[in-house]
Amino acid sequence: MLIVNRTDLSYQYLGWIIDKLMETIQGNTIYYGKIDYTSIIIKNKREIQIEIHYLKSYTKFIFWERGKNGK
Repeated sequence: MLIVNRTDLSYQYLGWIIDKLMETIQGNTIYYGKIDYTSIIIKNKREIQIEIHYLKSYTKFIFWERGKNGK
């Protein structure tokens, strides 16, 4: 697993978010090369975008805050 953190959130918190995401995608089809996009709202004001890449030997999670980092 690779985590790309473009936010000011801790990796511990991002790990918790990933755990919750993995619970929700159980049963969905996952294949090599698939890319999923989702977002979460933190404390009713911060929108965190998440891009998930399912690669050959690992999964890559990219986190960024909407409106920051050029996205």
